[in-house]
Amino acid sequence: MGIGEFNMNGYDKVAKISLPTTINTDGVNVFLIKGDTITLVDAGHNIEGSWEVFNDQLKSYGYTVKDIKQIIITHHHVDHIGFIKYFDHDITLIGHSDCERWLNPTTPFLEQHDVFFNELFNQLSVPDDLAKQYLIHKNDHVIENAHRGIDLKVKEGSEIPDLSEWRIVHTFGHCQGHISLFHPEDKILIGGDILMPHISPNPILEPPLHIGGERLRPQIQLNETLRKLFDLQIERVLPGHGEDITNARELINIRLKRQHERAIRIRDWLVEEPMTAFEVCSRLFPKSYKSRLGLTLFETVGHLDYLIAQNLIIEARRKDGFNYSVNIKSKQY
Repeated sequence: MGIGEFNMNGYDKVAKISLPTTINTDGVNVFLIKGDTITLVDAGHNIEGSWEVFNDQLKSYGYTVKDIKQIIITHHHVDHIGFIKYFDHDITLIGHSDCERWLNPTTPFLEQHDVFFNELFNQLSVPDDLAKQYLIHKNDHVIENAHRGIDLKVKEGSEIPDLSEWRIVHTFGHCQGHISLFHPEDKILIGGDILMPHISPNPILEPPLHIGGERLRPQIQLNETLRKLFDLQIERVLPGHGEDITNARELINIRLKRQHERAIRIRDWLVEEPMTAFEVCSRLFPKSYKSRLGLTLFETVGHLDYLIAQNLIIEARRKDGFNYSVNIKSKQY
């Protein structure tokens, strides 16, 4: 066991390792937690040179990968699970059960994934060429095969082996199965991608857990999660990207306010004329909707779901997909 000292602005229970990623300009953070053993939270992005950077920084704390006894993943995205495949299978992998289908994807799941998005893109009136490109490149941004499942499935309130002071918090919204680690006494949250200093997490659409199930509304989940975190009186967030957050409650209010304002901007467009989701997306993101279809469309759908939940717009099914228009019966019309 190593003897390196942990010291994150005076906090000696967690050490941060910052790694390169092609997904976020702030890089990606993984964390070491001292308990009865060493726990790794998240596992980086498997791109050229990143594993070597991880090992070098680990060594600076006096440890090697052999000292890590368990890995907790906050969520299943490729920039958070990349190194799992490099660890021995006797290391304990901890996460939410919803992540498992992404870590070790089966042929039926991959088929379900494509069926779901083909149907969704039709409903949202996405042009066929853009929809096809998204599905062709899904392995670049969606699925990183870790070739193993979750050993210990956790949920809200779960205690963590060797980390009795920490608790699991469900932080759904960025994706299904997203969890965070909360230290109630120290008011510290290791938050994955649920709250970041410079950007809002994208409310990513995913196939339902069960074939034929109802599509989930991740923007609604995300807003509910942020309100829950607000009530925890968190003093510091250790995010998956960027620097520590010490004004969590202020930032949460900013995120909720900006999301509402952007949604109202869309509502105002719909006062002028009904639109499809793709038309809204291309107007909201005129420079990037083609190159970043998934992220721009997911945010667009999130705003539309929010407006529907607020009874400000209505969704009408047409032969060629859904159409969105302002709800003239709304008191806020």
